[in-house]
Amino acid sequence: MFTQRDIDKIKKWLIENIVKEVARETSKRAKKREQELLLPQKSGSRYSNFYYISGNRANIRIKAHRGVIRGNEVLDIKSTMRRHPKSGKRHSVKAHERTYRGKKLFRKSDGKVLVLDHVPDSMAVNIIKESFYEALANRAEFFEGTKQRA
Repeated sequence: MFTQRDIDKIKKWLIENIVKEVARETSKRAKKREQELLLPQKSGSRYSNFYYISGNRANIRIKAHRGVIRGNEVLDIKSTMRRHPKSGKRHSVKAHERTYRGKKLFRKSDGKVLVLDHVPDSMAVNIIKESFYEALANRAEFFEGTKQRA
C-alpha cells in the first residue's frame, strides 16, 4: 500500500519530469519552426527554457535569443502601373527581381509588410506558443496511450 507521502513523492517526480520534457521539447520545436519559417535563409536564434516547481504547480518560461537572419531572399516583382506621389503622373514599372541580403519580408495579419533582419516579436511569441501546445499535446497523447494499454 502507498502512503500519502509516497503518492506525493510520485506526483512530484511526475511533475518534474513532465515539465522538464515539455520545456525542452518546446525549445526544440520553436527553433525548428523558426527555421521552417525562414527557409531558405537561416537564423542564429536560440530558445532557452527555464522552469520551476512549487508543490503541485509548475511554471515554464521560454526565452527567445533572436539572432540575425543570414542568407538572401529573392522576390520576383511583377510589372505594374504606379502613380508618382508628387506629380500624379502614371508610369509603368517593369518586372524585376529584388534581393534582400540578410533580411526577410514578413507580412503581418493587418496587411503591413516588414523587412527585418530578425523574426518580429509577435511572430516569436506565436512560434513559442504553438511549440508549447504541440509539446503538451505530445505528452497528453503519451498518457492517453498508456491509459488505453492498462
